[in-house]
Amino acid sequence: MLTEENKKMFKMFGMLIGGLVVILVLFFIIIAIMGSKVSNDKLVNLIERATVRYYNDHSEELPKNDGESVRITSETLISNKYMKSFDKSTRNTGCSAEIKTTNNNGQYLHIVSLDCSEYKTREIIDVLKENVVTSGNGLYASNGTYYYRGEYVNNYIKLADKIYRIVSIDSNNNIKLVESTTSNVTYPFDNRYNVERKQDSLGINDYAKSRIKETIDEAYEKYDDSLKKYIINYDWCTAKRGLEDGSMSLNECSSTVKDYVGLITPIEYARVSLDSNCKSVLDGACANYNYFYNIYEYTVWTLTGVAENTYQAFTISYGYVEEKRTNNTVRASIMFNISGENTYISGDGTEAKPYIIK
Repeated sequence: MLTEENKKMFKMFGMLIGGLVVILVLFFIIIAIMGSKVSNDKLVNLIERATVRYYNDHSEELPKNDGESVRITSETLISNKYMKSFDKSTRNTGCSAEIKTTNNNGQYLHIVSLDCSEYKTREIIDVLKENVVTSGNGLYASNGTYYYRGEYVNNYIKLADKIYRIVSIDSNNNIKLVESTTSNVTYPFDNRYNVERKQDSLGINDYAKSRIKETIDEAYEKYDDSLKKYIINYDWCTAKRGLEDGSMSLNECSSTVKDYVGLITPIEYARVSLDSNCKSVLDGACANYNYFYNIYEYTVWTLTGVAENTYQAFTISYGYVEEKRTNNTVRASIMFNISGENTYISGDGTEAKPYIIK
């Protein structure tokens, strides 16, 4: 038979066990609640996925034409049960979001603008413009546009699991990218019958109708949708340049061709150089202190034809801007443009930590 003292001990032991059980239950409840809260980056992903599901069910609301955009809010997604309320998803308070959906050649890009009391998304364009320089390697401002100069520049960006280099930013905040490496496959600029020289397969230096344009357009069509959704239709500068025209101005923009992909122009190559002796597009010194020199290790086509004839176009050849007959076969380094409104996620532009966008 239990003594009064033993009864007291059992009672205290029971209370202790009960207390521990309560503490454990509370602990697991807290862990469950905390575990349901996602990081800021994951919250942006959550909103994007909710947007995709919404438009899967409301495809009639998607923008119909290339380049067009529509907008919805997080309130729409929450009220229609496509996502939980913010208080169930994040520790942040006072959150709201707007999602801009753009039709890029039939691919839909969803850009999330999230605004919370403790966190707010940023556009990649704003991050880039914070690092403008006036000397040395870096991003330079020029009459409402920006472009990178120098040999060692932090202009790396990762897109659809591939690394590119940021070349420039135009006055509409579109960002031009170039492949960080050049394929070893070679192509003619053109190989059609040339009337001026009465020669078969010599080619014609009209970029808008050229074989090289067809070639890079075909390459674009093979891009994965995860990349194509970022690429915007753009006005490429295609006017011809004289053989002795070394002017450091973008005269090529007096004529344009609208397309999703394109090539470099001679001036875009030369202006990157930090060498004070690079005073003309045709100066060999323009290869110095120029990150393009490391990308274009061999000869690559520009999209610029020679003004004096119909059968030559300019190349970047081992650091020099040189003309070649259009039926020559050399490499092509594809460029394209993306919107500066894309959401910045992480990175500082270095090769080790490229910019990541969403």
